[in-house]
Amino acid sequence: MSESISEQTEEVLEQIWEALEEAAERGDEQRHVTLPPGEADPGALDELEAHQLIRRDGEQLALTESGHRAATGIIRRHRLGERLLKDVLDIDGEVLEEFACRFEHMVHQGLEESICTLLGHPKVCPHDRPIPQGDCCRNARRDVGQLVVPLTDLTVGQQGTIAYLHSEDQGRLSKLMAMGVLPGTQVELRRRAPSYLFTVGFSQFAVDEAVAGSVYVRVEPA
Repeated sequence: MSESISEQTEEVLEQIWEALEEAAERGDEQRHVTLPPGEADPGALDELEAHQLIRRDGEQLALTESGHRAATGIIRRHRLGERLLKDVLDIDGEVLEEFACRFEHMVHQGLEESICTLLGHPKVCPHDRPIPQGDCCRNARRDVGQLVVPLTDLTVGQQGTIAYLHSEDQGRLSKLMAMGVLPGTQVELRRRAPSYLFTVGFSQFAVDEAVAGSVYVRVEPA
């Protein structure tokens, strides 16, 4: 378990997980990675191997099943921390990364799932990296369906609270934020065509489908 290793060693475990993630995104199904020189701290690798979290073949590193599970938890806490700090506390830049690193080491599983539920089970972090699902995400989908949906999925008259914004177009995100479309604010869909008309607070906006699809809403019960 990651709780029994040092924070520095957890960081190395996280780096191995991310290196494997990047390899998979390139279409490389390799199970081993090599960390850049200076990042593979020998003491941390020894500790990971002693806890049977990794396997080593020279400089090649692979996660064991328990290592993958522990690393996934670390990544999940880190990216949830980024989402919480960005969306709720409006923290960005280097401070965001610094606090997220602290967050991943401090938060235990029960609190982690409470935070995930509060945020509406977000799928990506502010850097558009996927957030690994937890039990709370799977249970929410099974028990009550999607808690958070794009604004485009709402029916006319349906209300909710903005959970987060997600788009690869930074200009689009800046436009939405300038309009006051921010996490935690109430939104109601008024019209779907010819454009998506919605209200936020006392303001009303009409946007196209691409912009509306960037707004993720925590839906209120009917």
